[in-house]
Amino acid sequence: MMWIKKAWDWLKKYWKWILFPVGIIGMVVTYFLGRGTGRPTPVPDPDFSDQGEQALDKAEEANRKRDERLEELNARHTELLNDLTDEQKKEHDQLKEKSIEEVVDWFDNQR
Repeated sequence: MMWIKKAWDWLKKYWKWILFPVGIIGMVVTYFLGRGTGRPTPVPDPDFSDQGEQALDKAEEANRKRDERLEELNARHTELLNDLTDEQKKEHDQLKEKSIEEVVDWFDNQR
């Protein structure tokens, strides 16, 4: 029973020297265990098949046609565009960025 009292006294006196190395060892173990899981796994690039490439080409072609049509309309109606108010010019700029379907819907709703 005497040895328990001596051990308790020693533990009260030197408890920091026990916890300090245990804490350091715990941090080192946590660091090494966390290193492997901390890196994100690389995501492979999507595989564009011929159909995907064709769809992208069609989308680019549609955008190019839309831009050509808008330039053609702007060239034909420059006088009207010069007479627009500031609010109408803002709306015109917004329409330039939209798809052709949205533009057609906008015109249909104006009637």
